Amino acid sequence: CALSLNAVLGFFANIFLYCLLRKIVNRSIATFLVSVWIWSPYVMNQTINGMETTLALLLLFITIGYYWRISQVSSSEYHSWLFLGLLLGIGFWARVDLAFLGVAIVLDQAWQGIRGDRRTLYFRVRNICYCSLIALVIASPWMIFTVINTGDIIPISGKGVHQITSVTFNYRNPYHPGFPFMMFERFKKEFLLYQPLITLSKHIYWQLFISSLGLVGFLLALRDRQLRSLLRHVWFFQAFLLLSYIAIIGGFWHLNRYLYPVYTLMLFLHAATLRYVASKIKERRWIVPLLLLFVFIFYAIVYSFQYHSFFSKPRPSRYFAASGFARSHIPPKAKVGTFQSGCLGYWLNNQVINLDGVLNKEAYFHLMNKAMDIYLEEQKIDYLIEEVYLFRKWNHYLEGQLSKNYSMVAVKPGRGWYQLGIYKRNPLSTSRK
Repeated sequence: CALSLNAVLGFFANIFLYCLLRKIVNRSIATFLVSVWIWSPYVMNQTINGMETTLALLLLFITIGYYWRISQVSSSEYHSWLFLGLLLGIGFWARVDLAFLGVAIVLDQAWQGIRGDRRTLYFRVRNICYCSLIALVIASPWMIFTVINTGDIIPISGKGVHQITSVTFNYRNPYHPGFPFMMFERFKKEFLLYQPLITLSKHIYWQLFISSLGLVGFLLALRDRQLRSLLRHVWFFQAFLLLSYIAIIGGFWHLNRYLYPVYTLMLFLHAATLRYVASKIKERRWIVPLLLLFVFIFYAIVYSFQYHSFFSKPRPSRYFAASGFARSHIPPKAKVGTFQSGCLGYWLNNQVINLDGVLNKEAYFHLMNKAMDIYLEEQKIDYLIEEVYLFRKWNHYLEGQLSKNYSMVAVKPGRGWYQLGIYKRNPLSTSRK
């Protein structure tokens, strides 16, 4: 059901993406960009992951398109801004970081008010206030619910992800140059894998070529007044997402999902590049559609080989297999703790306690203060289920608290992430006083 809903939402998101691209380029270029993008393995994986990705993208495109529309209307009209606030509020429900789009719109309006006609500044400020008020009203039930249940307006998950990322960096390289630097290194690698049109090859020269096309599109858009006006708030939004995840939140293991909106919106840069190329050969208009058709066919052939290579190789189920192994080695009524509680909490009949702090505020503070042994005893956790590598990492960070209180009683054979350990609490173990 979730995958079917994802497919439907993704279908409409692609339609709105096409409509946005048509504001910049002709039908053939827009069709080419959308087709090459949505059939790539990266996009296919993101749109069928059963999460909020397609819904967030749909709301993002609708909001951007509506903002483009009302930006053409006199700033003295404010009714349209009320509906924009409604869209932003709903977008916040779908994905919290879509709030950055609202901030980007505020900056764009401030830019236009200061750099443009100063007489419109009052109306722009008024419109932004109305829009922000409606967005806040729509988002407030979620915030109130979060405060009541967690004590925070924004969930602790962001801090939890930052802590996990920091611990991982310190464990792998105690002398690393800093959190933002390490995250940026991760981003650079993924940027060369997931930006539009780049999936054709992993060769560095191809990656640099496609990246340079995006840079050319950015420079062309800066020179074009219409494109600059259309895309300014999009660039602000992309910059906010990049800074928040690279410098603050982290979570490099899900960076391709976190930054999916950033990569998707880069299609506008390639649209600017292709529009410029098409303008140079407009005397023979049939050439561009024909060339794009041949290029798309080539992409489709390469994609088919990539899909075949991926699906033809049997891959063990990392989490489902781990849940089955744990179920066969743990008593039904035993309380279980794990730093990766998602799938285990779903598939096990036992009570599963989250320990990494992403979904558990108490665990987050105990982990941050290196007092996890106290928390484990307070919660009377009988077993720990963890991949062996991650157990070692957290045990190192907690200065041996896990190995002091728990001993391995079973291990699921496997390499790397697939080696799972079952750890039982020692009968005489006690926490620090």
